[in-house]
Amino acid sequence: AMGLVKMAGGPAPPGMAGSGDLSILSTIAAPDPISQRKYEAMGLPDPVAFAALTALGAIPNPMAMLNKMMLAAQERIDRDAARLERPRGEPVAETGSP
Repeated sequence: AMGLVKMAGGPAPPGMAGSGDLSILSTIAAPDPISQRKYEAMGLPDPVAFAALTALGAIPNPMAMLNKMMLAAQERIDRDAARLERPRGEPVAETGSP
């Protein structure tokens, strides 16, 4: 959260008069290491930073951004699962070939 305070101290996002007092952000605890790994594994951003940036108006369409990240993570999970299920010695099928 401390990095967020430094980052938010820059220029105000469009439509905002000034940066304001962001000292309240320093009281927000960072996610525990296990939760942080889960967010990263799912392809999600730090929830505190994401919520703060969304509230500041720095992320124009947060749900579209989250959906895109989740789809990319699911595609990666599916690819990895398919790779693990393939028997050894079986050639890898090339995509786009007839």
